[in-house]
Amino acid sequence: KQFEIEAIKKCDVVMAISKEDEETIKKHVPTANTVIVPAGMDVNDNIENENYNANDLFFIGSFDWMPNLQGMQWFINECWGRVSSAFATAKLYVAGKKMPDSLKKLQQPNLVPLGEVRDAKEFMLQHGIMIVPIISGSGIRIKILEGMALGKCIIATPIAAEGLNLVDGENILIADNAEQFVAQLSKCRADENFSRGI
Repeated sequence: KQFEIEAIKKCDVVMAISKEDEETIKKHVPTANTVIVPAGMDVNDNIENENYNANDLFFIGSFDWMPNLQGMQWFINECWGRVSSAFATAKLYVAGKKMPDSLKKLQQPNLVPLGEVRDAKEFMLQHGIMIVPIISGSGIRIKILEGMALGKCIIATPIAAEGLNLVDGENILIADNAEQFVAQLSKCRADENFSRGI
């Protein structure tokens, strides 16, 4: 944090990728000259998601970005036990490059650590509900945009959804703790059309 604050002070212009990012920069360096430059991505309109299986959960993200690692550790330690107790048939597939051995070697029921996968889009399309349990960091989550572009139903923490102008229950499902993840997943399990609508 201190490094970033000092670096911002030395820059002529700082490009933020969201309004929230810009506000954080200004909070720490009020004199910073900022401009918002939203991230973009190519969207293939021909890809259609047909998997809304609420027993088939997945996470994908690079584990050399600390918020992904912290978020997944938090989800496994604080939420997965409650989710898997509530839904005995649910499986969680965890993928991403640079997965540490601590995750690769996990021996928990219905938790499948895969490490790096050959094709991220193919992986996302073959699994049901995307979870994004980010609990720290700023900016925007490109993986959420990729999931949305593929038509995935996504359950994410408030921090994960930050900066994307999303609405809980409309185009994403928000969960901040184990109980909320269970509640959001219950809605998906009760009605596949609900997941399709999201």
